[in-house]
Amino acid sequence: MQSYDIVVIGSGPGGVSAALHCSRLGKRVAIVEREALGGIYINMGAIPTKALLRNAEIALILRHHREQLGIRADCIDFSFAMAVKHSRQVANQLSANLQTLLKNHHITILPGVAFLLSKNIIQIQSWQGNKIEVKAVDIVIATGASPKNVPGIETDAKQIITYREAVLQPVLPRRALIVGGGALGVEIASLWNAYGVEVTIVEMLSRLVPYEDEEISAALTSAFTRNGMQIFTESTVQQIIKKPNEIEVLLSRNGQQTRITVDQVLEAVSFEHNSRSIGLEEIGICLNENGAIQTDERFESNIPHIWAVGDVNGKLMLAASATAMGNICAKAICGETPSPLDYEMLPKATYCLPQIASFGMTERQARERGHTIKVSKMNLAFNSKAVTLGEDEGFVKIISDAHSGKILGAHLIGKDVSELLPEMVFAQTYGHAVDDIQRCIHARPTLSAALSDVFSGLSL
Repeated sequence: MQSYDIVVIGSGPGGVSAALHCSRLGKRVAIVEREALGGIYINMGAIPTKALLRNAEIALILRHHREQLGIRADCIDFSFAMAVKHSRQVANQLSANLQTLLKNHHITILPGVAFLLSKNIIQIQSWQGNKIEVKAVDIVIATGASPKNVPGIETDAKQIITYREAVLQPVLPRRALIVGGGALGVEIASLWNAYGVEVTIVEMLSRLVPYEDEEISAALTSAFTRNGMQIFTESTVQQIIKKPNEIEVLLSRNGQQTRITVDQVLEAVSFEHNSRSIGLEEIGICLNENGAIQTDERFESNIPHIWAVGDVNGKLMLAASATAMGNICAKAICGETPSPLDYEMLPKATYCLPQIASFGMTERQARERGHTIKVSKMNLAFNSKAVTLGEDEGFVKIISDAHSGKILGAHLIGKDVSELLPEMVFAQTYGHAVDDIQRCIHARPTLSAALSDVFSGLSL
């Protein structure tokens, strides 16, 4: 039986982060993966979606703005099948790069399905049916989450699909309904709309991306509507009738019913934590009512030396938070005392068109918590780089304490605004006030110049 200091189950962002940090701190590490290295993140989730969205961004520009850019063409053909092929190449390349990275850090890769026989013995079954057992002092569970069916919207991988089918299918529907106006829903909506799909979004809550700042939601709704999407908020799916070549969907809002006909439905609402059928309950690991592994702030479970990071612990289902959890978990395993995560201040990015980026309190939250705030806002129409790119839709909005100038939150929408987040997060993390950002000299013309201009009222 092979023995390791740490065995990590799952090679997504959380698992890889924990494995790499433990290895750098001198531990003997193995990582178990049942599919391709990189997990859902690299192979079926964020990475292929972003590769497809890059193609979609180009398609959107050529479809709507080619004349103003001086591009003349009587007919432009967009091959979604080729875009999917490119996205698979990107995923495969990054998965291969990850394999090299792990090997360079002397991390053993164990392909197969893991099952915990005890608190320090793991059985691994390969796809060929062979079984081995390995021993570990510490075990890190990083198995992620998977799409979960909403009652009445059972997926069939053809007419009613999840994000997995959405990133793999080579042919797009002509008409599509997306159930869920959160990050996943609006990203796929942007992708499909750019390729000419007639997109309808239904969201149960009162606005798209309902956990973002209200002005962000309004701006995204306006952009989506201008691009021809139909949006139903405060609405639910009451009935789905599948027919051979189409689907009839009955929507309900405040007692009013609307019937629409589409070719495909994307379920983009529910996920379940991948905590079942791997032996956790058999050895006494505590799960909450949603199936997430309960942990302390260092991500240790109720059983010492068994840890859980990323989506499987249900604290915050983001790649950025999973990576941070893996780092903290590794430090705790190796005897350090890491600082706990401030989940509210973790950066969030949604790669719809236009992009959304945010962290911290929204304006409403800051006011409701009793802060005396200053709201600094600048439209990207006053940013010279955004104008030269022909992408001047959107704004930068910073919430700060009116007395100290400390940053309470930032909310951005527009071209590549996710790239502007790190400066704001750094400033907030290390206690800098908005005056410090304003004094920081930014290269021009750049999108990032908006972060200093937003406080000074400068433009162009």
